[in-house]
This record gives sequence, C-alpha cells and structure tokens, in this order.
Amino acid sequence: MNPVHIPEVIEPDEKLPPDLVALRRFADLMDEAFLVPGTSRRVGLDPIVGLLPGIGDIVTGAMSTWIIIGALRHRVPVKKIFRMLFNLVADIVIGAVPLAGDLFDALHKQNTKNMRILMQYRNRRLPPRRMIEIAAAAILVMIIVAAFAVLAMLTAIASVIWITQQRLT
Repeated sequence: MNPVHIPEVIEPDEKLPPDLVALRRFADLMDEAFLVPGTSRRVGLDPIVGLLPGIGDIVTGAMSTWIIIGALRHRVPVKKIFRMLFNLVADIVIGAVPLAGDLFDALHKQNTKNMRILMQYRNRRLPPRRMIEIAAAAILVMIIVAAFAVLAMLTAIASVIWITQQRLT
C-alpha cells in the first residue's frame, strides 16, 4: 500500500496573526522577489545583497534572524529552532565563499525553508509568547548568528590575503 502524501496546509494571510503575515512577506522578499529573465527561477534580495563583499552575508544573516525569533514567539519546538539556526548559519558560512556562495544563496532559499518550518510547527493552541518572554533566547540567537557571520567574513578575508601572497611569491 502506498503512503498517502498530504501537502502542508498554507493558511491565507487573513487567517494569520499580523506578525506571521509580515514574516511570510519578508521571506518572499529575501528569497523569491524577482523572476530571473528567461527562466522560471525566482531570486530575492538575499543573493543580491550577498554579492556585496564582506558585509552582504552579514546583513542578510542578521535580517534573517527575524524568522527564527518569530519561531520562538510562536512556540516552535526547540529541535526545529536548531534546524532553522543551522539553515541560517549554513547560508552565512557558505554564502561567504565568493561566487559559489552567491550561487548557493540563490538556490538554498533558507528564509523560505525556515518560514515553512515556522508555519508547520508553530503551536496554534497557545497564544504567541510576548517578546519579553523570549528576549534571552532571541539575544542568544543573534549572538550565534553574528559570531558565525564575523567568522565567515574573517575567514574569507584571510583566504583572499593568503591567495594574494601565494601569487606574489
């Protein structure tokens, strides 16, 4: 007997809390805002801003923490929060690699993935937490993301310096 696949239910915006509507629009802006001419592929601001050397991935990574904070607010299980954090850190670290990282950013679409996790695993039976209730966890998430972003940037800079020195000798 074949297993039955039930697609995830996508709730219309009018049935969602306003903060989830804003997060969904943000994820679309970051990952799927623009149609690539001549293709059916869509890209958002994440890979475009990521083209800025050094700061692009830091900026988009910092902005993308908003979805993880939304997941904390809507009581997504901790295991799924860690998965979302992994998606974001992978996007930052791999995105810091010149050219290959930008292609990864365009294909990985971590904001959309994280938004899908939030929508699927949020606790609909309990009201969202207040920001004061999740402040410590939100600050910890921002510190982790900032640390990986700075580490990725420093590694990229060190790599460029090393490659330049190898070519000069």
